[in-house]
Amino acid sequence: MRIFGGFRSGDKFFYGEVIGKEVHTLARPFWIEIEPTGTTLDLADVQIDLPVAPSKLIAVGLNYSDHIAEMKRTPLGTPLIWFKAPSSLLPDGGTIEIAFPEHRTDFEIELAIITGAAAKNVSVQDALFRSSFVKTESCDSRRAPAK
Repeated sequence: MRIFGGFRSGDKFFYGEVIGKEVHTLARPFWIEIEPTGTTLDLADVQIDLPVAPSKLIAVGLNYSDHIAEMKRTPLGTPLIWFKAPSSLLPDGGTIEIAFPEHRTDFEIELAIITGAAAKNVSVQDALFRSSFVKTESCDSRRAPAK
């Protein structure tokens, strides 16, 4: 399996491929084209940053019955859909700042699907291979009033 990501060396951000203990820098984001620049850096000497730079995040909530029951909510018939700011993403090891410590903060593991291209009216099979680029886990935090 190949490993790609976003990295930082000093003030410089770049995309690269991890091979062994080295990061091979890329000329462009890896989802556009894998074109090595010929420059390599030791993985230990770079900071791991966000692997993607999305223009938007679409969140889906209350999309399965166990979660609806856990939250003591009435089923709506369709999931909730909303946008999240791209600035809500943190790199590996990033710090979540709790803005309202008087509220309980819950953490959830989420499935994140990162698409590399727009798709419309495609079959499920085509969408999985043409549009979906990365499937990964993410951690979501949310506020809930303290009891």
